[in-house]
Amino acid sequence: MEYICIRCCLDFKEKVSLIRHLKKKKKCISLDKNVEDLDQLAELTKKEGLNCEKCNRTYKNDESLRKHKCKPAKNNMHSVINDDIVTKKELKELYDKQVSDLKDMIQELLKNPQNVINNDNSTNTNNTNNTVNITLNCFMDTTGKPIEYLLNQDDIKERILKWMKSKNGILDYILEKFNNKDHPENKMIKSGQNKESIELHVAGKWRKYDNNKGSDMILTNVGNDFDVYLEILKEEFEEYQKNKKIIKEFEKEVIKPLEWGTDISEDSNKLNEKQMIKNQKGEVVFEEDEIEREKRDKMQTKVINVIHEKIC
Repeated sequence: MEYICIRCCLDFKEKVSLIRHLKKKKKCISLDKNVEDLDQLAELTKKEGLNCEKCNRTYKNDESLRKHKCKPAKNNMHSVINDDIVTKKELKELYDKQVSDLKDMIQELLKNPQNVINNDNSTNTNNTNNTVNITLNCFMDTTGKPIEYLLNQDDIKERILKWMKSKNGILDYILEKFNNKDHPENKMIKSGQNKESIELHVAGKWRKYDNNKGSDMILTNVGNDFDVYLEILKEEFEEYQKNKKIIKEFEKEVIKPLEWGTDISEDSNKLNEKQMIKNQKGEVVFEEDEIEREKRDKMQTKVINVIHEKIC
């Protein structure tokens, strides 16, 4: 069973991965404003059982539901959508329909191949163009399909550590994944017109985003990949301990500023004293938060530049 975020259409293999995605402080970008406010997290984490329609409490069986003393909640009797009053049962039906429609749309769009022209003159003495049909992967696909060719390589652990150690490792990885001539099916990003936007192949269509939003979505996509890579490094305890210093530095310089997760490090629950400072706008902020913001902005700028300079 696959779990899909109804806001951004990201696809997850496990329910817990989707719940972790929805719990992030920085919400994903909603592709459809009609589902932006539906609370998918509440549905995923709600207790199983029988719900009382009046007070919305959950009970294990009919007998417990029948015996309970109901006190209707003041704010839980009805919900308002588009100025019409609907019951919670009707809201649940609307929610389920939205999820079902989005799943059907994604499955249908992924079936349609995207034609890509491959000008390969290396084996053609007449310099004629060969047309090759390539099915582009979906940018929002987090099932591991877009990076299968990396996961199947014998030296994948060495390559992961190389990306983590390098100052521009994330940029190198973006080029490796999205601009690899041997894997045109991953050509899911390209520079927009006049370098003022970035285009992403989402749900079977090329969609244009402003530079900041597009680069933010790309970094989120890369963050999902590195969730997988970190799990690979943790498979062998001794090897993980051996490379722990590299991993911790990567968490500090990349994962934490980019907000790729909340339970990243074993040391993440340690309390640190924070100093108050004034930022460039004259606002009083925590020094640590300002430092993280600056790191994030620099990384975002580098991503925008590499897209427009090296991925046409």
